Amino acid sequence: MTNEIDASPVLATTIAMTGAVAVRAELHGNDTARSGDLIARGRSPVFSLCRALLAAGADPDARLECFRGDVLALTVKTIGAGAALTIEESATRGPKVVRWKPFSRADVEPHVRPNDDPARTNPLPDSALNTGGGADVRAAVCFQ
Repeated sequence: MTNEIDASPVLATTIAMTGAVAVRAELHGNDTARSGDLIARGRSPVFSLCRALLAAGADPDARLECFRGDVLALTVKTIGAGAALTIEESATRGPKVVRWKPFSRADVEPHVRPNDDPARTNPLPDSALNTGGGADVRAAVCFQ
């Protein structure tokens, strides 16, 4: 017997079957997964959706069932396990399921000067630009 329960407005319909809980998601195209009000887009949208579901308060032990239309296309054993995974691909290796790691702060911070000093448009002092023969090197260099 299948009971459909609306767990919350954020989460998709939750199905209780023999003690196991499943969250329903819909797959659209090859880069979008949706569960209720949550939409994940990217190269591994199902795993991204698992992370979004956890952030929204979903049970990490719940199963995620992903459908294309009426067809069950993919099942993630637990949302908690899916949240810890992603797909990685390189020029020398095809797609591979690997452990997900959040971007480190250094990876996403802008590389800016640590103080309020403006960057110099001309890194050389004016005396270094004068060749001594009266010719100014700056005439041959275009500054933006």
